[in-house]
Amino acid sequence: MRFKSLATFAALGLLSASINANAASAVAFGPAGWGASDTVLGVSGYVIEDFEDTQLVSGLKVQVLPPSLSGYGPTGTLPFTFTPAVDDQVSNAFVGSAWDGTKSLVNRPFVPITSYANDGGWSDVRFLFEGGVTSVGFSIQQAEGNIGISLDLGGGFSFFLNSSSLLAPSSGRVGYLRIDAAPGEVIRGVHLDNQVGNHDGIAYDHLAFQPAPVPLPAGAWLLGPALATLAVRGRRQRARA
Repeated sequence: MRFKSLATFAALGLLSASINANAASAVAFGPAGWGASDTVLGVSGYVIEDFEDTQLVSGLKVQVLPPSLSGYGPTGTLPFTFTPAVDDQVSNAFVGSAWDGTKSLVNRPFVPITSYANDGGWSDVRFLFEGGVTSVGFSIQQAEGNIGISLDLGGGFSFFLNSSSLLAPSSGRVGYLRIDAAPGEVIRGVHLDNQVGNHDGIAYDHLAFQPAPVPLPAGAWLLGPALATLAVRGRRQRARA
């Protein structure tokens, strides 16, 4: 991604770093860049899930893992949508969590929210991708502490980075994080570990992902030349007739 000037760079609150470069790299946009276009975020042409309804886009599943209550998933159909202005009955902590639209994904197995207390319901969240992805991004709001981010690159989840290394914790909009797999790697899942005593309320939105190319079956590369040979033979036979 290229920027025209340092002023543009600073205005967007963009931070970037290559962390664990053998597996993936991460690019973060601070709160000043909230609502930036997909082109600026580097996710233009990606599949987008905006959590405006319960049916998730094809290839995506979500899992919510509370520390002590029953969670849900992995599922391609959410049990509810989260509208902060309606479903947060305590205050306005999650107002502004939607990147676009009016809804976001809250790290909780049920709504409405009637208390911000540590009741065992503020959860870890997993995004799981059928067939894997080469890149994934999402917005973060109301993360007042660190989020430990782990990636599944095909052998189970392994720690990747702390969100606080790129984005400052905040009781408001934290920013947008994009994770890019290294060449030859495929991200099959992202685990977001709620590290503040397992009781921090966090909202996510504008999940964008680039599905990994579907590998050709073994020997499929031989099919093209074979079809070409058959086509030539067919033309010769018609010419003789």
